[in-house]
Order: sequence, then C-alpha cells, then structure tokens
Amino acid sequence: MVTEAETTLLGIMMMVIMLGMGATLSVHEFIHVLKKPTSFFAGMAAQVLVLPFLAVGLNHALAIPPGPAVGSILVAAMPGGTLGKIFSYLGKGNVALSITLSAFTTLGALFTVPLWLRWLAGQYIPDDFAMPAGAIVAEVSLFL
Repeated sequence: MVTEAETTLLGIMMMVIMLGMGATLSVHEFIHVLKKPTSFFAGMAAQVLVLPFLAVGLNHALAIPPGPAVGSILVAAMPGGTLGKIFSYLGKGNVALSITLSAFTTLGALFTVPLWLRWLAGQYIPDDFAMPAGAIVAEVSLFL
C-alpha cells in the first residue's frame, strides 16, 4: 500500500527531475520545435490516436480479460511520462520535443482520456462510473 507521503514525495522527485532537464535547454530549442512541427504532429498523432487503437487491437487479438483490457487502454491513452524524457536526455535525443509533446498530451489528456475510455473501453466500464475530475486536474497541474 502506497502512503500519501510516498505519493507526495514521488511527485516532488518527478518535478525536480523535470526541472533539472528543463534547465539544460534554451528557449531556442523550443522555438525550433514549433518552427518545424512535423515531428511534433507525428508524436501527437502516435500518442493520442495510434497507441489507444493499438491497445484495443491487442486486447481483441489476445482475448485480454476486461480488467487488464481497460488498464491497457488507459495506459495507452495517457501522456508520456518522465522516464521518456530521461531516456531522451540520456540518449542525446530531442528533449525539447519530448517535453513539448508531454506538455501538450498532458493537457489534452484531460479531454482525450475520458473520451477514449468511453469509446474504446465503454463495454467494460459501468454506466454509473464517474471520473474524479477534480483530483485528476490537480495532479496533472502538478506535473506541467
């Protein structure tokens, strides 16, 4: 069981990691991402569209039970995490692109995740299920 203190500490650690990586970048690198947005749009399409449908396809192909099926759709619909940015940094990749994608997909997740859960996992979720929207917005805001 994870305690509230552990959850808070994990959030603080993730913010410190993100701040450290962000400190290595310049504004020019983010401007470059926006001036040549092809990679940005490809990454957005892959994250927001391709991954959730890939999860659904795998669920059907492998006859995954309902609980794990919803979990795989949820994980596929969620934005990229800190680990992806760390690997981009360590692999000398485009960290500015990774951070920009994470920022946009995280904000977008407030709308896309409930949408995908209703459309792609609706047969597994009870009709009376309600997303804890306030808690989700608060947690997402901490990681921007």
